[in-house]
Parts: sequence; structure tokens; C-alpha cells
Amino acid sequence: MSLRSAVPFAKAFLKAKLFRRRTPLIVSWLVTRRCNYRCGYCDSWRTPGPELNTEQVCDLIDEFAREGTRQIIFTGGEPLVKEGIERIIERCAEQEIRVGINSNGALVPQKLPDLDGLRTLTLSLDGPETVQDKLRGQGCFRHVMNAIEAAQSRNLRLRLLTVLSSENLDQVPFVLETARSVGGRVFFQPATEQVLRGEHVNPYTPDRAAYKKVLDDLIAEKRSGQHSTAIAHSLTGLQYLRNWPEDCPIPCAGGLLFCRVTPTANLKICGQTDLPPGDNNCALLGVRKAFEAIPLITCDHCWCASRLEVNQLMMLRVDVARNLLALE
Repeated sequence: MSLRSAVPFAKAFLKAKLFRRRTPLIVSWLVTRRCNYRCGYCDSWRTPGPELNTEQVCDLIDEFAREGTRQIIFTGGEPLVKEGIERIIERCAEQEIRVGINSNGALVPQKLPDLDGLRTLTLSLDGPETVQDKLRGQGCFRHVMNAIEAAQSRNLRLRLLTVLSSENLDQVPFVLETARSVGGRVFFQPATEQVLRGEHVNPYTPDRAAYKKVLDDLIAEKRSGQHSTAIAHSLTGLQYLRNWPEDCPIPCAGGLLFCRVTPTANLKICGQTDLPPGDNNCALLGVRKAFEAIPLITCDHCWCASRLEVNQLMMLRVDVARNLLALE
């Protein structure tokens, strides 16, 4: 991260830490629940629901920019099925907001030439072809590999996200080696006991002991420093993730430095909680009022990899700060 781009982040962090000044510095934006995949541990595609149109999203981007937002990560569902996503990313660039997309990769080669302003691409990779296609559908592994190639041709920052499940705990070395070979880094998070954005039991929840063994291995590799460049987490972040699924209270920076926008513009803490409950619509209330309505809480657990790192940073973990700088 350059000094010029780091200064706004540092200022917002210090104001939040010292004076509890609220700034929606980082926004995770669920632009659609629609998806072209049918992953076994996610129910997002089952309930697509209404969503803002392109101009409504762009108007809110302008407002977030006025409130100090410096980074937006568009997610879903699959954000690349969103009509007008090209214009949405362009508006972020016009407002000097750094843009990332979390994608399954299928539409990346087709869409990427029109995504001017995109800075970081995060792709879901759970293992080699047999594992990836079993969890996500036939041909999904090839889609990710094609998306990686397309991202490299555009010199995008590349991240991989691996959901640790009953099907891939033995495939972590493969994912890390893939990341090293393409100059990317990997975030890991557990397949939770309920399906993502659903209420029924997750059929791919990993065995607890086996999961903890994988985290022990990642911690040892990160601590050694010899081959740890592909691991996107800080050492502190990995040590926290090892606690899954036991409750492990942590102060949350949601409502201080980050928030989640739903497809209909409700502002929440994150994708794992419905706080604040009910209607907190920033398109109706305004971004400032909706953001300040988010309660400041201590969460029982934080299994979202990237949000966890921000929460740990608020606890003044030096290794977390170094790691976040290294990611850029």
C-alpha cells in the first residue's frame, strides 16, 4: 500500500480507536443474491429477492464517498451477474474508491475487459478439480483457472478464498501451492454449521479435530515465515480462527470502520448477523444515519476472514498491521 493510499485508512482507524468516530471506511456490498452456481454450503441462490438498480447503487456510492468510504468489495451471490456492474465499478473509480469483487470466476474472462477500475479479484477455490467440481458443480475448477489467467493478464491483485469443509481439509497444500504459482494469497474460513444465508444444517461442516489440525499446520507455516507468503491471514487471525466453532468473544469494528450493504440497501454489521434488526435502509435514511444506527458490539465469534483481520487490528495487534500492509 502506498503512503498516499494508506493515510486515509490510518486517519479513520485512529479516529475510530481514540474517539469512536464512525467512518464507513470499508464496505462489503451484497449487490445480488442471484448466482450461476449451486454450491452445497450456500443458500443465497434460493432466495434472490429484490435489489437496487444500477443508478440507485451509483447514487449510494456517491454518498458513501462523501462519508469517507475508501474501499468497496462487491459480493453476492455472484456479483458479475448484476446488470450494470461495469458502470457500478466505474462509479467507484470516479470517486477514488478502491474496488474488489468476490467471484466464482465463471464470468470473469467475459466481463473483465469492461471492468475498468477493478483493483482486486477474489476467487473461490476449494481444491483440485475433483473437489471443486463436487462442491460447486461440473466445470467450476476450470472456470477458476481461466479467471486466474484473465486476472494475470490485467495485472489485478489476486486473492483466493477457501472454505474449509469436510471435503477439502487435505487439500490446503494444493490451494497454497496454486496461490504461490500465480502470485496470489489465500484466505481460509470454516464451512459453518448452518449453510451460508440459510437455516438448515450444512452437509459439509468439517470435523472439529481435523479442522484444528489444519489450522495448527497453517499457524506453524505462518510462524516459520519460510513459505508463508501465500497465507493472507496474520498469525493472530489464524490463531483466532482455530477456535471455531467455540464462542470466542471479540470487539467488532462493524459500525465503526465497516458495514454490509444488502441488495435492498439495508446496512448491517456483516453477513453473519442481522444486526441492526429490521429496516435500516441507507437509501431512505441516508448513509450517515443508517451507519450510526449500527450497534457497537462484542461478537461471540468472527469467522469471516477479512473482517476478522480488521477486528484484530482494532485490538492493536502489530502483526496484523504488518500483514495488512503486506497484502497490498
